[in-house]
Amino acid sequence: MTQLVRLNATAITPDSAKQGTIAIFLNGLEVFTQAVNSLLELHDEIYTLSLGEERELVHQKRGWLPSRARCNSALNRLDDALAKLARLDVSEASVKPVAERLESALATADPSTISKWIIFMLEAKPASSSPNPAGFAKVLAAEVIATSPSFIALLCTCRVFWRSGDRFAPSIGEVLAELENQQRGWEGYFEKVAGLKEYKAKAIAALTDNRAQVLELLRRRRELEPSRQESACAARDYAILAAQQRYAAPR
Repeated sequence: MTQLVRLNATAITPDSAKQGTIAIFLNGLEVFTQAVNSLLELHDEIYTLSLGEERELVHQKRGWLPSRARCNSALNRLDDALAKLARLDVSEASVKPVAERLESALATADPSTISKWIIFMLEAKPASSSPNPAGFAKVLAAEVIATSPSFIALLCTCRVFWRSGDRFAPSIGEVLAELENQQRGWEGYFEKVAGLKEYKAKAIAALTDNRAQVLELLRRRRELEPSRQESACAARDYAILAAQQRYAAPR
């Protein structure tokens, strides 16, 4: 795995731009984001594999039995999903480094760090609609500090705006809305990443249980088929006998 930087409130600040290390830090953010996205893709894949019509198959109305072909088709899909789940790597070696750094990045940013990054974001905009840019920066920083954002949410919010094509600085409302979205998003990412191993185990357990239920349906179907065949044969014999009697009757 590519070396991940620690994204927290004591990491590189805009002051480091003078030494040119801010580019290294932002590159580290990209690497970190890619690592998180890779694990989120695993989470989505587990979710997709855990879905299917097999759950509907085993919860049909009482007394109803699906056909043998449908049961076999369901078993094939379940076996394929279980095989794919088994190959997904959610080992501690793959997940723990990212989860630890993500937890560190979710620590609340200190006020001085927030102020520095807000200024850094505003300096990236060549134009300003405010008659007092310095005063606007102070008010914006104060509003952001009041929300107690995590460092990762703060950093990603700033990145969203300095990458936008708008030459003007965002409004306070826009910044706070984006900050809330980033905070909620990263907290959700951490829950998914930290619980990835358990999530996979639950999915495997659920599919295994589902498979056992489909096997039981198939067993009941096989037991029922001989009696149905006997009933069909009896009905056929009765129809033949009735026809013979009808034609044999005197006219």
